[in-house]
Amino acid sequence: MNEGTIGAVYKGTESDASAQTEQPEGRPKYPKENISAGCPLSSYINTLFEEFKSSKKPFEDIAEECWYNFLGQYQSNLNWRTKEGEGNRSRIFIKITTLKCHTAHAKIVDAFGHKVPFSLDCVQDIDYSQIPKEKLKEIIFKRTEILSKNLDAIKFRDVLDTAVLTSTIFGLTTLKGPILTTVKKTVMKERNLMGMAADQVDPGLRRFDVEFVNEPVFVIDHVPWWEYYADANAKSSKDSVGEIQFKRMLPGDFLQLADTPGYNSEAIRWVAETCAAAVPAEEEKKYIQLGDNYTGTGGIKDSRISVLEYQGWAKVGMLRDAGAEIPDGMEDESMTECIVVLAGDGTVIKAAVNLLGMRLFHSCPYKKRPHSIYGSGVAELMRDSQKMINSSARMLIDNKALSGNGMVEVNLARLDTRRTTDLSVYPRKVWYSKGDGSVPAVRSVAFPDVTMGLRELLELFVRFADEETGIPKYTSGDQGDFLNKTASGMSMLMGQANVGFKTVLRNYDDYIVEPVVEALDKIYMALGMYPQDAMIPLKVTASGTQSIIAREIVVENIMKLLQITANPQDAMFLKRPEAIREVASRLDLRDYVKSEEEINQILTMLNEQGNKAADERMRETVDMDRLYPFLTRAEQEQVLAKLGVQPSKIPGPITNPQQVGPVENTQGISAMITQAAQPQGGAQ
Repeated sequence: MNEGTIGAVYKGTESDASAQTEQPEGRPKYPKENISAGCPLSSYINTLFEEFKSSKKPFEDIAEECWYNFLGQYQSNLNWRTKEGEGNRSRIFIKITTLKCHTAHAKIVDAFGHKVPFSLDCVQDIDYSQIPKEKLKEIIFKRTEILSKNLDAIKFRDVLDTAVLTSTIFGLTTLKGPILTTVKKTVMKERNLMGMAADQVDPGLRRFDVEFVNEPVFVIDHVPWWEYYADANAKSSKDSVGEIQFKRMLPGDFLQLADTPGYNSEAIRWVAETCAAAVPAEEEKKYIQLGDNYTGTGGIKDSRISVLEYQGWAKVGMLRDAGAEIPDGMEDESMTECIVVLAGDGTVIKAAVNLLGMRLFHSCPYKKRPHSIYGSGVAELMRDSQKMINSSARMLIDNKALSGNGMVEVNLARLDTRRTTDLSVYPRKVWYSKGDGSVPAVRSVAFPDVTMGLRELLELFVRFADEETGIPKYTSGDQGDFLNKTASGMSMLMGQANVGFKTVLRNYDDYIVEPVVEALDKIYMALGMYPQDAMIPLKVTASGTQSIIAREIVVENIMKLLQITANPQDAMFLKRPEAIREVASRLDLRDYVKSEEEINQILTMLNEQGNKAADERMRETVDMDRLYPFLTRAEQEQVLAKLGVQPSKIPGPITNPQQVGPVENTQGISAMITQAAQPQGGAQ
C-alpha cells in the first residue's frame, strides 16, 4: 500500500481551505450544504447513534451502580433507607467490590507477564518450503522483535493494564488503534561552518543545536466505557452495523484537530466559533453522560464540544457528497466501510473510506453475555452481595452502638434541674435529686445484642461473592482456610482459582491482543517497516491463556523432568538446552539464557579442546617404539614428519614390509632418527 492509500484512510477530506472551494459541479460546497447537520451522512450517523444509545440505556443503569460500588460510594436512588446517614445512623460501605475488581485485575495482569503475550506463526494454508528453515526462524524472530519493541515504545502494556481494570468494573473494555499521530522528539544536530564543526572554527560557538521534530507514530488508545456505543443486540462488535465513540472535548484540544492530517481545518474552526457563541439555552441540548460527572466542574463541562467518531457501513454516495475521496469503480448505492467524524451539532469534519478493511475499535467482554456485545464484569456479578453486605454491616454497627452502655434514662421529676444545670453524662458528674427514692433519678438502659445473627448473614454473602465472581478469598491473601497449610491444598486452591480466569484470558487473547498486534503487523507490512526479506505472510497468536494455565504447571513439570534425567544414563534422551530455554521463557527470563549461536560456539570450542586432549592422551598411552616397525613406509614418513625429521634423508628402507612380526631393530625410533641424521660417509 503506497503513501496515497494510507493517506486516504487517515486523511479523508483535504485539510486546506482552498481544496474545499475547488469541487466538481453538482457537489455541495462549504460551509452549509456540505458539512451542516442536515446532510444525509450526518443524519444517517445521528440516527444510528440514537438507536445505539437507546439499546445501551439498560446497561448504563447497571454500569452506574457498578461504578459507585467500585468507588465505595452510595447512590441516592439505591439507599436502603430514606434518610441514609442522618442522625446517628451508620454510612459505612464495605469495599468488597473494589477488592474483587483489583484482585481480578492483578491476577490477569500477572498472567500476561512483563511483555505482551503473543507470537508469530506460519499460516496454515501457505507453503513455506521454498524458504530455508533457519531463514524462516530468523524472519519470525525479527518480526516479533520489531513488534515487541514498538509495543513497548507506545506503552501498550500500560494501556492494556487500564483496559483490564475497566473490564472488571463494567464488563466491557474497548481499545482504538492503530491511530496515526505525531509526537515531539528531541534531536541534536551538528553545526557546520565552511565544512567544519562550529567549535573548530570558533571555540565560542556551540557544536550541537537541540531541535524538536514531529515524528509520526502509530499508537493504541483506550476508549472509556461511557464513550463507546454499538448495537447492544449484536453478537459481537464486528456484527454491529457500526461503532461510535462519543466524547466531549475542551476547545483547545478540539482546535488541535485542525492541524491533524485528514480533518477539515476550516470546518473545525467554524464549529469552535459557533459553539463559543452559542447562547446558554442551547447548552441543555448537549448530551450528558456518566463520564461528565468526573471530568471537572459544571462550567468546564458545559464549555466542551461534542465529537462523534463513526466507523462502520455507509453508502458511497453519502460519503461522496460529504467530500470524501472515493476510489474508482465504487457505485453510489453500494455500501462500504468508512470513518466519519461529526462535531458540534453534527458538522462533518472528516469523511473517508476505510481502505484498510478493518475497524480500529477492539472491544472485549470480561464474561460474555449471550447475544449481546456488553459483557458482565466482576462488579456486576456481585451487585446483590454488595447490597446485603453493606446492609448487614450497617445494622451490625447500629446494633452495637444501641446495645452498648451509653444510653441512660433520666427522671426529671426527681432532678433539681436548677442546681444540676444540664443533663449531659460524664464521669464524676454530681446529680441533685429531690423527692422520695423509689425510682432512680438516672439509670442505664440496655438493648439486646443481636449481632451474632448479623455476623452469620455477613459471612454468608461474603461467601456468595466469592462464588459469584470466581475469585475466592485465597487469591487476595486470605490465610484462614485449612487447605493453605499443605502443599497439596495450596495446589488445589491455585488450580480452582485459575479456572474462572481461563475464559477471561481467552477473551483478551481473541478480542484485544491478537486484533491489535495483527493490525499493527498489517500496517507495518503496508508501509515497509520490516526488512525486505521479512515481508512474508504470518499469523499472530496470543498466548495469555497459556501463560496462566501453564506457567507454574509447565515449569514444575520441566523441573521434575530435569531432576529425573540428571543421571548420565538418561541425559542422552533429553534436549536439555531446549528445556532450560522453555523454563526461562515461562518465567520471563529469556535475556538470561544464551542464544543458540552462543551455545553452538561453546560446544564447538569444547569439542576442539576435547579432541586435542584425546590426541595428547593417545600419544602418552601408545608405545611408538614397538608400533613403528609394523607401519608401512608411508605411515613411517608421516610419523617422522610429525617429529620434525625429513623422511627423504633416511637411507634405505626402514623396515622390511614383507616381515610379519617384530623386526630385529631394537634401537628404537630415536636411534634410527639419530642414525639417519648422520652423514653417509661416516664423517665425524
